[in-house]
Amino acid sequence: MLEAITVAKKKNDISDAEKLADLLRCNLLPECYIQPKEVRELRRVLRYRTLIMRQIIRMKNKISGLLMEEGIEYEGRKLHTKRYFFNLLEQIEIFDELLQILKMSRECLEFLKSIEKELVAGLKVHPEIQERLKRLRSIPGVGQITALTWILEIGDVHRFPNIKKAVSYCGLCSGQKESGGKQYRGPISKKRNKHLQTVLIEAAKFAPLWNKQLAEVYDLPKLKSLSDGKKSIRPIIGIRPGRMQPDAANGCLVTYVPKVHLNN
Repeated sequence: MLEAITVAKKKNDISDAEKLADLLRCNLLPECYIQPKEVRELRRVLRYRTLIMRQIIRMKNKISGLLMEEGIEYEGRKLHTKRYFFNLLEQIEIFDELLQILKMSRECLEFLKSIEKELVAGLKVHPEIQERLKRLRSIPGVGQITALTWILEIGDVHRFPNIKKAVSYCGLCSGQKESGGKQYRGPISKKRNKHLQTVLIEAAKFAPLWNKQLAEVYDLPKLKSLSDGKKSIRPIIGIRPGRMQPDAANGCLVTYVPKVHLNN
């Protein structure tokens, strides 16, 4: 009904108010969950930290781009370390204007990094989430940013009636269209919490590096392709869990990964 209001041909405040009044009268007005005020304030800090990280990446790319424009060779992994950067500036010959820009960019980068560290340090010692953060970080492959994002974006996991609702909120399922008895699956739905979806997808890529069971599941399609003699190997991003259920003690969704037998 609300979607009908937004796409209606005749749209004005009077007609919208009438439709909303009808929904409220029939008890059909959808409800929206609002996090507690304390959680919203902490979530604002975490999202601001995400903004700072984007600025840090932009500044790093800008420094690299300035050096590439002058044809200066450098080691990418060491460029943004303080000692290597200033040693590089002493060895190369560039215009004073460019040298000043590089130094100012480096100062800006250090300032942004100090802000990011201060924001994370304040979040991880907050008494409201400290105990829950500790429990989540006990899971192999879950770092402090992933844990903080889960805590502050999800809030109380019991607000979801089932696992499907939680997965949909995280944006880890695709859109579904059905017509004439045929179902069509599109890409990952954009009706999601974009902050949580981004972090969880990144966590899925790095989790096999820290969790042996997930690494076996992640590498299984690759091993089967090699054993079948296939030349092309299709990489996978996500991992299909065997079974999921809420964990009340840790306030999270626990994934039970089935045992993998590589001989099968």
